[in-house]
This record gives sequence, C-alpha cells and structure tokens, in this order.
Amino acid sequence: MDTQNFRPPGPAGRGDKYLRDVAREVQRAIRTAQRELQFDTLRLDSAGLAELSGLLAEFAEDMHNDIGLWRAYEDWNQQWFGMRLPMTEGGTDTSPPRSPLTVSGICSGCSSRS
Repeated sequence: MDTQNFRPPGPAGRGDKYLRDVAREVQRAIRTAQRELQFDTLRLDSAGLAELSGLLAEFAEDMHNDIGLWRAYEDWNQQWFGMRLPMTEGGTDTSPPRSPLTVSGICSGCSSRS
C-alpha cells in the first residue's frame, strides 16, 4: 500500500507507520471473506483489493484519531437530509445499541486488536 496515494504532501504522522500493517490485515480479511462468495464476478482483483484495503485503513485512522473527515460528511448529511448516515449511530439516547455493522462498531473491533 502506498499511503502517499491518498495523502497530501507533508510530514508523516506518528501512526502512519502502522497503516501498511492495518491495510494488510484488512486485505487478508477481505480475501478470506471473498472465498465465501458464490460468483467470481463479485470478487475484487488484486488492484481493487489493494486500493480498497488502503482506503479502509485510512478511514480507520480518521475514526481512531478523530481527524474529522467522516464526521464532516455525517454533519453534511444531517444538514441536508435531516438524518445521519444509515450505517452510523445517531448519537442520541434513542439511538440503537452499538452494532458491529456500524462504523464505530467496525472501528472498535479494529482497535481492540492492537
């Protein structure tokens, strides 16, 4: 994974050295999950798998470090459509319990491994 594909030029952050390992672990998990797919057309090729795993590692970094890119997207969705994104928690007392399928559930699963 070349992290410079998804980042502006400049100094590296403290956690950047871990992104390659996170991307590799994500890539391994996707490869394992793809074995269960019934049709080959649903499987990603090597380039697509590398790109997706790199993007997911960057996404996990944003969530873990509270950089705010995803939060800005959620806020925009709330402002324009009156609701947060369907796969995220509402952040109110009426929100459903944390599910492993929500963004925060996925991120907490990733961070519990380190």
